[in-house]
Amino acid sequence: MHIVEEKPAQQYGGVAFNAGGNQQYLANLPPHRMTPSSVFPQPLEQWLRNALQRGVPRPTIQAYVQDQFAQICAQQHLDPQDLQITGTVEDIEIVPDAEQPVRLIMQQGDHRDVTHAVLATGHRLLHNPPFFSSIKGDPRFIDDIYAPGARDAIRHIPVTDSVLIVGTGMRAVDAIQTLADRTGFRADTPPIVAISRHGHMHAAYRTGYPGFNFGSIPEPEFLQATSLEVLKLGIVQEYKQLTRQSRHAPESILAAWERGIPEVIQNLQAHGVTEEEIAAALKEHQSLIATRRISMAPAAGDLIDDLQTSGRLQVWPATITDMLPEEVGISVAYTMRLPNGNTSRGFGNFDYVISALGYNQDYNNTTDPLWRNLINKGMAVPHPAGGVRVTDDGALIDQEGNASPLLSVVGVPRSGQAIFAGHLQPTNMAIPTIMQQVEALAERVLEITAQR
Repeated sequence: MHIVEEKPAQQYGGVAFNAGGNQQYLANLPPHRMTPSSVFPQPLEQWLRNALQRGVPRPTIQAYVQDQFAQICAQQHLDPQDLQITGTVEDIEIVPDAEQPVRLIMQQGDHRDVTHAVLATGHRLLHNPPFFSSIKGDPRFIDDIYAPGARDAIRHIPVTDSVLIVGTGMRAVDAIQTLADRTGFRADTPPIVAISRHGHMHAAYRTGYPGFNFGSIPEPEFLQATSLEVLKLGIVQEYKQLTRQSRHAPESILAAWERGIPEVIQNLQAHGVTEEEIAAALKEHQSLIATRRISMAPAAGDLIDDLQTSGRLQVWPATITDMLPEEVGISVAYTMRLPNGNTSRGFGNFDYVISALGYNQDYNNTTDPLWRNLINKGMAVPHPAGGVRVTDDGALIDQEGNASPLLSVVGVPRSGQAIFAGHLQPTNMAIPTIMQQVEALAERVLEITAQR
């Protein structure tokens, strides 16, 4: 067995838990609610011991995964260094009748033959909207806050300069924390402006929150909806009713409801609603779902509340239409959503622009070499809700509808299938979900191997 690592610096944590190695960026769950794997020798909370409930630095979780991986290797008398290969796989070929029929074509020009390949490619490409094209490469534009040196670049933005953050999700929270940590950042300095289509931001989880109590949330009536219109109305009505009861946090409600997603989809499809229509509805409300389903650490939440209350942070619900680099600053054209439902066009000039947009999970037009090659050859098919089509146990499905006995998929590339199976974004990429995928996949690979 070998693990091909494209970015060794992100081993064990990926983008999510490495976060550029920044200890300031906190995980969005308290330790007692994190259960990375039943295979790991120690629970995370026990491993952390004295970690604060108000927030665990994400690189700490990366260190935990690395430590547990080393322990597992020791138990199996394996050397982790012997398993890991640094490189980028750009294509895959199947060599019929070969003892090792899967050929991994490496970026370096060589290849490696294996018996079975598990595609755990994670997040590959950031969202890159057209309005970024004119400012790419401009030193006043930071396109990836987790890139090497990006945090230092943000910290060195003068407090007297204006900053626009594009996006209001978890990446934006990390960028805001770094900006707020600059020496001299006060109420009389230019405020941080964060902008997204709807202006939704994550709430903070409560310190000492015991977890979800699904039993207290009744099964929703909208599970039997026969159209998307009826489904949307039912969700809104039942959500309002439950949130009026203070004991039900939005995160708990959505966590309870997502278990019914397969039933909802089955009913909709039985009444003529297509996968594409369901995926489009999910995408339309993606930011609302994500910000209600996942919370941020209390320490981060307190900071955001304080900044908004003091006016040092403004969140605009607006759609950016254009950006242009000027001699002084970057000009931004946008359409603002007003409280009365109308819109208003606006223009602004900012000294710096920071992208806090997430990763693109639409594989239909992906420019990632590996997935583009597999899709072009018909070895993979994009899922309308994101990622590629796979079987329930992770086998890659080709354009003929056949499940590959040689290629399996884990994690982010299964996002669409995970959503349809009952895991709302971004929980479809959470460690428990991925571990369920890995366990099912391991059984499948062992069965295939035994038959060879």
